[in-house]
Amino acid sequence: MQLGQRSFFIGNLVTALLVAIAVSYLGALFRNLQSQRLRTRQALDETEALFQMAQQMVQAGTDLDHLVSRTAQVVRTSGLFEQFAVFLHRQGSLQLAASSVGVEELRADLVDKAAKEQRTLIAPNTAGSGWYAAVPMLVGEELLGVVTAGVRGGRPRPGQSVHLVEAIANQLAVGIHNVSLARQKAELAAQEERGRIAREIHDGIAQSIYMLSLQLETCAELAQQQRHDLRERLGKLVALSKETLLEVRHYIYDLKPYLAGEKGAAAMVEHQVREFDKVAGILAHLETVGEERQVPVPVATCLYRVTQEALANVFKHAGASRVELLLEFLPGEVQLAVKDNGQGFDATKAPSGHGLQNMRQRAEELGGSFTMRSAPGKGTEVVIRLPC
Repeated sequence: MQLGQRSFFIGNLVTALLVAIAVSYLGALFRNLQSQRLRTRQALDETEALFQMAQQMVQAGTDLDHLVSRTAQVVRTSGLFEQFAVFLHRQGSLQLAASSVGVEELRADLVDKAAKEQRTLIAPNTAGSGWYAAVPMLVGEELLGVVTAGVRGGRPRPGQSVHLVEAIANQLAVGIHNVSLARQKAELAAQEERGRIAREIHDGIAQSIYMLSLQLETCAELAQQQRHDLRERLGKLVALSKETLLEVRHYIYDLKPYLAGEKGAAAMVEHQVREFDKVAGILAHLETVGEERQVPVPVATCLYRVTQEALANVFKHAGASRVELLLEFLPGEVQLAVKDNGQGFDATKAPSGHGLQNMRQRAEELGGSFTMRSAPGKGTEVVIRLPC
């Protein structure tokens, strides 16, 4: 009987021990699961913040202030840090560009030291509890600025790591560098465009004005001699002066920020048509079909140049009394047709001076198409189709 009681006691003891071990294991497993969930949540929060920062980098273009302020807003909204600020290196000194806290809470000494030593520094914040990190933004050895972040509490919450501050600083440095490159690209494009206009003025309007001056001198001499062909020469001078005036107006509008998205494509073409009608004395009419929508700047630029070139051809070569333009907004593309009632020409032997090759090249560079139809005595029509 004593042996049976002993066995029963030992059995209960073993069972209790096994239950305790199982409960302890399950508790540890649950705590591990909770820890993994917290780490996963942390990783998701960090990834979401970095992804939103990347979106701001894409949307910033050449606007540095937009990039910095939107980055600060993303970090502030995410709640990853209680303190966040961005200092940019401008004109030889660090200047505060964005901050989620007051200036009195910023560790200016730590910021200056991190910039000078070009390394991450960590120190207690001004409240005496929590921590404060300053991370320099570098591209190679060039200092772009300093990112600071921190927490006021004694223990950081999940996601409030210095490594995340460094990741934000590195990503923001890439964005600032991209903005700088975009600005340089825009400046080079502007310089190239100014050079192009200068060459066209030299080769076009300057030559026209020179010929105009020579013809006026000749007319003055003929007037003294009372020559009968003076009327014919003056008539040619009137045509030459109109052509020169039309070119001058084109160059003026080339120099304006007309394609910066301030006006739609239809308004842009309509403006050119009105100018052509007024200066050239040739009846011009534009019809727009379809619902107008914003088109990319390269497409708007191409429409502007092709309209300009086509109308110039009508004035110089067509001998037309009327020109019709049709601008169509189609699904996924925009189409422009320019048709005159002039003398036309043999399309298989089109002279290169008509600028047709330039129009074709502009369209094909954007993945579009260019077609031209003409015949002697039946006018000329050019059609350009551009994807958008």
